[in-house]
Amino acid sequence: RRVFIEPVEALRPSKLVYMVGNHEDWLQDLVDENPGIEGLVDLKKLLKLDKWDIIEQGGVFNLGKLTFVHGDTVSGGEHVAKSAVVSYERNIRFGHHHTYQAYTKNSPISYKLGKTGICVPCLCTKTPKYGEGKPNKWVQGFNYGYSDSTTYTDYVATIIDGQFTAHGKTYRG
Repeated sequence: RRVFIEPVEALRPSKLVYMVGNHEDWLQDLVDENPGIEGLVDLKKLLKLDKWDIIEQGGVFNLGKLTFVHGDTVSGGEHVAKSAVVSYERNIRFGHHHTYQAYTKNSPISYKLGKTGICVPCLCTKTPKYGEGKPNKWVQGFNYGYSDSTTYTDYVATIIDGQFTAHGKTYRG
């Protein structure tokens, strides 16, 4: 909570949204293995998400012309960003696949902006223990931006060797 939730709340955004993903299933697995803790292990209580809207796993959140999903509902493979645009037919942003990809689908007969899909990088280690040191295509980073009812601008910041640059300033952590 101290590392992620509190700094985001300190920004005082107009809306706070927490999208439940597949990793939160581990809490239910813990309860299933230890029935005595049922009722004690609750995501909203543990992270103190009273100010947040919770989007359940598999759910969709729309913000102006952008759609957000966790990403576990997007088929994997080599071209996940394309798969998301083709499946959802929307401007879509999602994680889950631990990599960074972008795809745009334009219409040859429409002057309007096409549909864009971005697979957002992960905020986790690039070398998980279960990977046993095998190479992977994981990328560290995050997505941020601005949106209203008519337009949006978003950016993907990639984290390389513990640092990233946003709006001309380099952050190290």
